[in-house]
Amino acid sequence: MIKKFHKYFESSDTVYYHGSKIELPVGTILEGGDRYNESQENSFSQIEKYRPEDKLSHRQSLFMCDDPDKISEAGVNDDYLFVVSPTGNVNKHDLSWVTSIAEVQDEHKIKIMAENFWRGKPNTVINDPLWVYTTTEAKIVAQE
Repeated sequence: MIKKFHKYFESSDTVYYHGSKIELPVGTILEGGDRYNESQENSFSQIEKYRPEDKLSHRQSLFMCDDPDKISEAGVNDDYLFVVSPTGNVNKHDLSWVTSIAEVQDEHKIKIMAENFWRGKPNTVINDPLWVYTTTEAKIVAQE
């Protein structure tokens, strides 16, 4: 399945997927933005506190996965699944760090975990990474 989409990507072997609750036509440009619900805001507040200046805030980001089966696990609606081609820089994060941080009270440990999240390191606490990719904008190139 994945190989058929490589024709849409010039500089990466990664195929990115994005889910939506609405059907959109191929060619649509998706943008990151202020689309949080309250539970997501609370989950990311500890991560955002330690965000380096060169990384996209989650409020600016469009979320993608490289595995279509992980879209819903990443908290993205998967009623409609699209193959997307990012038009900007892409950051890679292990979203499972958010779960680990929620279980910790020690601020020093939270800081270390958040820094690992922003560096794109796999979570060594859970050992089951949930890779998500963020960008500011992506074009729908196909619908699954």
